[in-house]
Amino acid sequence: MAVSTFIPQTLAEMPTVSTAVAERWITDNNKWVANVIAKHDSWVKDSGVELYQAAYDGELDEIEKRSKSRDGGTENKLVSNYVQIVVDTIVDYMLGKSPVYTVEDPDQDDEETDERELITEYRKKIMKLLKDKCLSEFSSLLRDMCIGGFGSVIVWVDEKGGIDYREYPVQESIPVYDGRGRLRLFFRRYEYAVWQDGSEVTKTRLEVYDGRYVTYYTGDSMDSLHLDADEVKTGNPLEHMAGRIPVVVCQNQLPAKYTERIKGYGKSDLSYGVLPLAVAYCHGVSDKANLMEYLQDQYLCLTGVDVDEGEVIKMRKARALALKDKESKANFIAQSQDDNAVENGLTRMKNDIFDTTNTPRLAELEGATATEIRMKYSGLDIKAGKKEPLLVQAFNQLGGILTDLLNVQKLYAGGEESGVYETITNPEIIEARDDLYQAEWLTVTLSRNLPQNNKEIADIVAELADIVPDSFLYELLWFIDDPQKALEEMKAQKEEASKNSLTNSLTAIGYGADNLGDTGGVPPDEGGTGQEDKATGSSMTQPAGQ
Repeated sequence: MAVSTFIPQTLAEMPTVSTAVAERWITDNNKWVANVIAKHDSWVKDSGVELYQAAYDGELDEIEKRSKSRDGGTENKLVSNYVQIVVDTIVDYMLGKSPVYTVEDPDQDDEETDERELITEYRKKIMKLLKDKCLSEFSSLLRDMCIGGFGSVIVWVDEKGGIDYREYPVQESIPVYDGRGRLRLFFRRYEYAVWQDGSEVTKTRLEVYDGRYVTYYTGDSMDSLHLDADEVKTGNPLEHMAGRIPVVVCQNQLPAKYTERIKGYGKSDLSYGVLPLAVAYCHGVSDKANLMEYLQDQYLCLTGVDVDEGEVIKMRKARALALKDKESKANFIAQSQDDNAVENGLTRMKNDIFDTTNTPRLAELEGATATEIRMKYSGLDIKAGKKEPLLVQAFNQLGGILTDLLNVQKLYAGGEESGVYETITNPEIIEARDDLYQAEWLTVTLSRNLPQNNKEIADIVAELADIVPDSFLYELLWFIDDPQKALEEMKAQKEEASKNSLTNSLTAIGYGADNLGDTGGVPPDEGGTGQEDKATGSSMTQPAGQ
């Protein structure tokens, strides 16, 4: 991510674009592009992004390089990966439950009960794109936000016309913003191997995304980039078919320090003193493991014995002592096993890791009431509250890009091939037409994955029955996704059960279904005799007492 006061004219801003124009663009702006990417690489290194990523994977250099063993002793290098727990807890809390996608026209009047076919059609298409992989990709996006400071998802149309998207690592992704915070360009830079002249050669590849085109460049290094000839066959530069840059960028909270804030990069959740605590804890655990190794063997004390070191070692291994003098003595000395101070220190560091990151201590949740669980999750709730607006905004960005691509597919299917770009980049035109989809029809709701005391909630619902409206009680039940639908089904079920109960009762006293059919479902003793006028076919009911 980079903020630049100078951004060269993009291909999307040029009146005509060709392969020659795209080639000239990288030639003229190679130094600027290389400078932007170099600043990004410098930020990745200075911010310790790869250090945090390694820590998440359970790799701590300080623990790997530690050397505290005594002569002939052992050296344990143990990693208790609380870093991964810290990151995965917030990811699971926010996205452990699948987001709820709603597609409806906000401008539709309440009196209009029939939904337009266009919205139904849009719902089917957009849900097909979202439900298959959106949760997985956005979980990776949120994880990258927490570890590296930001994450990005690129959307594209493949060779067969299918729409696809994927989250990419921080090292490859370089968003470029202007001074007003608008995304103007997006670079994806990575290395790949090709087979050339009988050997494997590593080359650099650069994908440049602007408001209309994606352009592919390649070269032996950043200084020798040129238009990728292999992509010219299918189009290079190629229109990406979206009305905006087809990239979702979601950054973590910005740092408070001004000199860091103006760089525009989000800050890792592990950069607030968390990693040093994790390293110190792993050192403590490794030292404790070393101590346990030493405690397995007691010291052998020989008094009044004149033997060399080799004999002592032999006696120790043989577990037999040979004392030739009556005045000689031998005994074993055990180290003190009182390590309460060490255990208290480890507990303190572990709690500090959780408290610093607003991560609940899961071991303390056993047997907790619903209120206690909410209290213990209140810190994580605050943390999630900071990230949720950023994540919802990213979902909306993805929805807008996917809607653009669906509209382009619809326009081409309808025979419109000219003016497509002008249409999808103009919201007023899309809103005025009655055959195109609108991104604002799609909304997303995130549900917190809060652990529940199921028995307690069930008891509360049972106690409040007939006191609190059922619609409120159904919202408390964790396994019901749509309380209103469940309430309607329950009402229908009760009505059916009541009807069956009445039928069974009447059958039991001799009024079966056939008899009830003769009296319209009313027993003869309830308001009449059930006699029928054979001449007219009408029921003759006599008043009571006659």
